[in-house]
Amino acid sequence: MVMKKASTGAFETLYEEWLKRQLRGCSGERRRILASGLKHASKAFLTSVWWPAFSHFNGLSPECEVKDFKDGFRYIDFVWTLPGAMIAIEIDGYGPHWRNIDRWKFADHLFRQNHLILDDWKVIRLSYDDIIEHPRKCQQLFLHVLGKWGLGYRLSDAAANIPDPVDRAIMDFASRTSTPFSPAQAAKALGWKPVTIARHMNRLALAGLLLSARPGVKRIRKYILAPAK
Repeated sequence: MVMKKASTGAFETLYEEWLKRQLRGCSGERRRILASGLKHASKAFLTSVWWPAFSHFNGLSPECEVKDFKDGFRYIDFVWTLPGAMIAIEIDGYGPHWRNIDRWKFADHLFRQNHLILDDWKVIRLSYDDIIEHPRKCQQLFLHVLGKWGLGYRLSDAAANIPDPVDRAIMDFASRTSTPFSPAQAAKALGWKPVTIARHMNRLALAGLLLSARPGVKRIRKYILAPAK
């Protein structure tokens, strides 16, 4: 497959717009991290791997906050949302951070990945050296990921600008579902825990992005996508 040549001007324009949307949709520590700018390795991944392969940022979220098994928070370099799959993209560098890491931190790093997998994440890891020295190999990897888990999929217009990855997956599902759906039905289709999906759907309803399938009832059991404004 022939990769698309990256356009520097188009990349920078869409990159800035994408980062601004991400900032508008977050708060707390994640907002602080994003406001300070992406790490060098993360920006290199976008310019050398992601952009030449896809020429858009649809479905991609940087520095995503997830709870760990101790109810603390961890940050994933990138989350890629596909129907039925949440993909954690981690970039590892070989430098002082890894050369000087102690045994406890090394073990903790492995457990972090194990718990992501137990929570139904799919994990893709790249080395910084591969990103810089073998970008085409990395591009091919992500095209294979898309072919295996995404079926050549692109997000719907209703979901493309939603910054939170779980919200985005729900909105995309809603835009492609012709009948009212419950949190349990969305959770089954998306591969997420029902309690997580229910919480996010309630938030989307409060924001006016989802509507009750039966207006006027106190307890919403099924939802529909709100008309585009």
